[in-house]
Amino acid sequence: MTRLAPCPKCGAELPRKGQFCLECGLDLYAEGIHRPPGPWVPLLLVALVAGGVVAFLATRSREQMPPEERLVRGHTAELLRLAHEGSYVELVQRFFEPDEPRYQRVGELLRNAVRGDGAPGLNVFRATCMDNLEEAAKFVDRHKAEHPELMVRMLAAVTFKEGALRTSLGGTAFGTQRTELFLAWFLELAFGPLDTANAQVADVAWRDGPDGEPLLVATVRYPQAAAPPPGVPDPAVIPWQRLGEGKWVVVFDAEAPLRELLDLLRRVKL
Repeated sequence: MTRLAPCPKCGAELPRKGQFCLECGLDLYAEGIHRPPGPWVPLLLVALVAGGVVAFLATRSREQMPPEERLVRGHTAELLRLAHEGSYVELVQRFFEPDEPRYQRVGELLRNAVRGDGAPGLNVFRATCMDNLEEAAKFVDRHKAEHPELMVRMLAAVTFKEGALRTSLGGTAFGTQRTELFLAWFLELAFGPLDTANAQVADVAWRDGPDGEPLLVATVRYPQAAAPPPGVPDPAVIPWQRLGEGKWVVVFDAEAPLRELLDLLRRVKL
């Protein structure tokens, strides 16, 4: 074991580090016995202290956050996790409610578009375009749409042989299953291109919904800019509504695009 050198002034055992002898106060830096620390050490200490303060304040802030905000932050984080995994059907099952009026209106609009008064126009589209995206774009352009790119995607998904919704909407799925699959597909349009694994919930705040209903809105930051197709809701702004018995549902407007699609199909000349 290495012995410590004695102090040249008083003969006491010196500390391994430090500027002064603990007995007589001799300046060990001036005597060349110990070396002073590099200039980065104080900076490092300051950074560590500052980081600890920030972490303490963040923890304290979370603890003081109202329970509803903490809950919505957790729900939003779970939604982003499911989106990252591509589990959009599970996302719909977790955060949408089949008995909720918005959900039921989406189902009714889908039924009208596929098997109701939109069906004749949909059949004309199918016969005219024959799984050809260029023809689909021309068809939509002829019949005018506010969001042509989204309308082409929706029509292709429903009617093309490889369309994501062809079997479910035009085949055997009915009711809530049809609505569930459509919402899952629609959510993927918004969240699929984004790095949801590294997204952060930046803020949660109360806002009024379109009908004046109170919504708790989570603002999400992604590593890249969120740029969904025009007509798809902004995935950086995720509104939540509390239903009875503590149930929270995400409010993601899929009605407006379906109304636009149904309007387009109704205007198709047979």
